[in-house]
Amino acid sequence: MGCTTSDWRAANVNPEQECGLCSPPLRSLHDWLRETLVASDALVVFYDHRSGECADYLTVSVDTEGELIVRLYHGKGAGGPVPGDRVDDLYEVCGQSTKCVQWRSKKRLISHVNTRLRTGSCFQKGDLQSFFALVEPYLRYEFSLEVYAVQLGVSKGQLSPKMATLLATTSRGLVSVGCQRLRVICSP
Repeated sequence: MGCTTSDWRAANVNPEQECGLCSPPLRSLHDWLRETLVASDALVVFYDHRSGECADYLTVSVDTEGELIVRLYHGKGAGGPVPGDRVDDLYEVCGQSTKCVQWRSKKRLISHVNTRLRTGSCFQKGDLQSFFALVEPYLRYEFSLEVYAVQLGVSKGQLSPKMATLLATTSRGLVSVGCQRLRVICSP
C-alpha cells in the first residue's frame, strides 16, 4: 500500500464535503480531485460519481515506456472536520476499491464508459474517441490498473493498527487479482 498526503487546508478543501457546492473559498473533495487530475499527465479524465460507478474518477495515461495506465479514484468526505484515527471513514472507500477488480477486463471497462457517458457521466479531459484510441489497442489484461482511496478524514500520522490492517488487506486483495497495490491519498 502506498500513502501520500495532501494539505487540505492549504488547498481550501472542506474535508466533510465530498461533492457539491461549498461556501467560497472552500471547495469539495471532488472539485479538488477534478482540478488535480485534469492538470495531471492523464490524457483522459472521466467523472462517473453515482450508483453503479467504476469510480468517482477514471483516468487513462501512457507511461514513458508506452504502458497504458488506468487509474480509478474513490473519494469520500470525512466524518468530521479534523483528520485522525477514524476507521469508519475507510470502510466505504475500501469496499469500493475492492470492487475495482472487475475493471481489469478491457471489454467491461470500455462497455461501462460507453454506457455511462450516454446516461450522465462525463469527460473532464479528453473524450470518448480519445478513450477508445488509448484503450482499444491493448489486449484484455495488458494494462496497469491502479486504485486510489482518497479520504481526507484519515491522518497518516495517526493511522491505527486497525486502519493499517484494513488498508493492507484491501491492497493485498487487489494485487492478488492483477491490480497494482492500493494507493491512499490522505491528510498528513
